Amino acid sequence: MLYPDFSNLNGLELVPLQILLQCDSDHAMYGYPASSLRGAFGRALEATDPEVFLRLFKPKTPENHPLNEVLPEDPPRPYILCPIPLDNSQRQYFIAFHITLIGRAALEMTAVRNAVARMAQDGIGPKKSKFQIVEMVEGSSLSFFFNPGDSLQRLTIEYLTPMSLQVSGATGHSMLAEVPSLPLLVERLWNRAFILNALYTDKISDAAAMVLPAGDSERESWYPVEWHVQRAKILRKSNNCAGHFLPGWVGHCTYLGNFYHWLPLLRFGQYLHAGRDTAFGSGKYMLT
Repeated sequence: MLYPDFSNLNGLELVPLQILLQCDSDHAMYGYPASSLRGAFGRALEATDPEVFLRLFKPKTPENHPLNEVLPEDPPRPYILCPIPLDNSQRQYFIAFHITLIGRAALEMTAVRNAVARMAQDGIGPKKSKFQIVEMVEGSSLSFFFNPGDSLQRLTIEYLTPMSLQVSGATGHSMLAEVPSLPLLVERLWNRAFILNALYTDKISDAAAMVLPAGDSERESWYPVEWHVQRAKILRKSNNCAGHFLPGWVGHCTYLGNFYHWLPLLRFGQYLHAGRDTAFGSGKYMLT
């Protein structure tokens, strides 16, 4: 049985900032709220601290990085902006979301707080609705640590926001996987965590560790017994009714099998997200 060296990820840290904003009148955000929030946050961050904006929104793999040859030139952003669902009585006047900073990006927390204050003042959404900050609280940090031990034989995954797992098509271009299978999810999750750890922490891993070894009997044992997923129909561009839909799947599926070695990563992935467009909340899932 071959498994990756999970200790390569030990210490990868996530630091969340939870935000609740209140509007004096009703507000409107068309399409996917995270798209409007991310746009407003980006504009505010660029105005208040252009250097931090570049580090968070336009990161590049340094040419002198030891793993430069295997890391993508356009790497994952070191943050996640994800809306927090509210009940109907609150939805009209409140917006709740969290911004989770990954690794070294947590050092930019002051700049992020200042940008949130600026975006509330400048306005959000097509109406540029002004907001007051009700709450802005930094949560406890969460670090990956490999500590297997559970012997679960049944696992249900609920895809809460569009899960976009890309595969290579016949022409060589990437395309949405036909199904969000669990083996593909852990492969993409491992790849994402490895890249984030290599770029945004001080720990350098072996380049060969980026590829999962073949012959993993645990992953080969996973068998779907329930399957209730559908294509997401969520508008990404939210400043008008035009635009395109976020690719991905939502719903839930249940697997039987042995998950012993993979549960720590899957549990951590609930906060790290997986797949495309994680910077504005896509790829969020929950284990039950």
